[in-house]
Amino acid sequence: MARNSFLDSDEFQIAREKIPNARHLYKFGYNPALVNSDETIWDGSNIYTYPSSASVLALTSTSDSDAGKTLRVVGLDQDWVERQEDVTLDASTPSSTAVNTTTTFIRVYRMYNTGSSDFVGNVQAKIGSTVHAQINDGNNQTLMAVYSVPAGKTLYLTRGSISHGSDDKTAFITGKLLVRSFGKVFRTQNVQNLNNAFLDFDWEVPLRIPEKSDIECRAVCSKNQTNAVSATFEGVLVDGA
Repeated sequence: MARNSFLDSDEFQIAREKIPNARHLYKFGYNPALVNSDETIWDGSNIYTYPSSASVLALTSTSDSDAGKTLRVVGLDQDWVERQEDVTLDASTPSSTAVNTTTTFIRVYRMYNTGSSDFVGNVQAKIGSTVHAQINDGNNQTLMAVYSVPAGKTLYLTRGSISHGSDDKTAFITGKLLVRSFGKVFRTQNVQNLNNAFLDFDWEVPLRIPEKSDIECRAVCSKNQTNAVSATFEGVLVDGA
C-alpha cells in the first residue's frame, strides 16, 4: 500500500519529534503601532532590550482581575540553557505586587497563559523597570519575533514572512531580519520593502545561526503614520553544529 509522501517527509517527522536531536522552531511577532522609527516586531513599541545579565523576572499585570492566574515563561538561564517556569500571579493585587521567577533568565522569548480564563490586563515580565516580555490583552501569548539560540544548539532558518497593513497606500515599510552572534553586533540578514502586502520567503539552503545568537525582526515606515506589521521566522533547532 502506497504511503503519503508528506507523512514520510522529514518535516512531518520533525514536527512529530521522531527525528532525534532536532525540533521545529516557529516564532511570530506583531506590532500594531509602528511609525517612522525602527521598532522590533513584538508586543512593545520600541527596539527590544535584551537582559545584560541573568536575573529573576518580576511578573505583574495591569489588571487586578488577573489575580491568581497562571502563565508559563520560556527563555534561557544563566548558562544559556532553555528553561521554562510556571508562575502564578499575585493572588490579590498583581497590578502592584510582583511575583518573581525562581529561575534567573539571561533571555526570555515566550510567555503564555496556562489557565482556563483569559488575561484581562497586559501581563509583563520585567527586570528593574525594563519590560522583557509582555502578553497584551486579548492574546494570552507573547507575539515576539525575537529568539535566542540555546547553548549547544544550532538553528537552521528555512522560512520567513512579513506583512504590512495601513490606511495610507502611499507609504511603505522596510522590514529586516537581524542576527547577533554572541559578543558581536546585530547584522542584517534579509531586507524586504512592502506596501499593504504580505511577503513569504524561503531559504533553499537554510541559514545557519550558531548557539547564543540573538535573532529579531525590525521594521520602519517611510512616513509618520500608524502601521500594523507582523513577521515570522522558522527553522529546525538541532543539537550541536
